[in-house]
Amino acid sequence: MENGGGKGGRGALIVLEGLDRSGKSSQCARLLSFLEGKGCATEGWRFPDRDTSVGKMISAYLANESQLDDRT
Repeated sequence: MENGGGKGGRGALIVLEGLDRSGKSSQCARLLSFLEGKGCATEGWRFPDRDTSVGKMISAYLANESQLDDRT
């Protein structure tokens, strides 16, 4: 990463873990902005994708808006 994302490098995978609503997305956005400012090519991923049907089900469960069995 020191070379500013030059050709041929494998790059780096940076993972931010934490509880729901703990600020991971905010910190990720700040990190991406910082790295882009340094000339690094960046890509942000989110998991689970809350736009899919499964992601919506997970969001509803975590917000206590669905009655899923905890083992689901």
